[in-house]
Amino acid sequence: MDLSEERTRKRHEELLRALSEATRETSDATEILAITAELLGRHLGVSRVAFTGTDPHDPGRYIVERDWTDGSAPSIVGAWDMDRDHKLLTDRYRLGETVVSMGVRKGPMFDAPTADRLTALGLRAGIDVPLIVEGELVAVLLVQQAGPREWSTDEVKIVEDVAERTWAWLNRARAERALRERERTQAVLLAWTDGIRHDRQPRSILAKTMALVRSELGVARANYAEATARGDTLIVVNDCVDGVASVTGQAFPLEALGAAVLAEHVAGAPFRTVDTHRDARFDAATLALYDAVQARAFVSV
Repeated sequence: MDLSEERTRKRHEELLRALSEATRETSDATEILAITAELLGRHLGVSRVAFTGTDPHDPGRYIVERDWTDGSAPSIVGAWDMDRDHKLLTDRYRLGETVVSMGVRKGPMFDAPTADRLTALGLRAGIDVPLIVEGELVAVLLVQQAGPREWSTDEVKIVEDVAERTWAWLNRARAERALRERERTQAVLLAWTDGIRHDRQPRSILAKTMALVRSELGVARANYAEATARGDTLIVVNDCVDGVASVTGQAFPLEALGAAVLAEHVAGAPFRTVDTHRDARFDAATLALYDAVQARAFVSV
């Protein structure tokens, strides 16, 4: 091993130790991702590091909940239809293969339109490491450069090592978080039951429930809507708001909520979006509706 290789090995070991120390005291998955993205990004001197998970209801849709950039590339937090736009890449991900790109205008995976889209997002080269659990793709670690870059074998190896350790840390953190959330849910339900135990007024019960949901989730609005007799419109019966306008009494045609939302509602499944403006499932008209009611991210059940 020459001196250059020895220095590289030591630097990578130092990074792994720093990551271990920095994440040791936290069980918050978001914080772990933020710490890992920044430390790895600065260590490699890259433009962007992102973690993306697959949507359990739509495996071809990838959701980036956290990323870090050095300022030379924009954030890509949001939802992306990867199977539609980058099928050759996602096929490789599902095989569990690390994808290394020296330049998006090189190789058979990137045609001209794809290369143009990626370049506009500040991506010219990258290392993508997928996570396969029980045969299913669940997440990908993305290390990206705004310009072409010749990645070394050591750089690819450290990204793979960080990915492996991050998945292990996340599993630990999520197990601890799941336990805390179960305990918290039980406490919230007990508090809610106590709060409405002697209340016999439906509107009062509903108002207390919305207030509790909004407070516990820390959101700007929690609302309850009922369908009309024809089943084609939702009317908001009650909401609890903080910093946004009330929509109580307003009627919303189901079709206006967006085809994706309607499909999940009809199927009896919850719908969520982390950012309507980055979610390809919403067209311009639907975005205008959600902007009008100040709903940029939401969960609908």
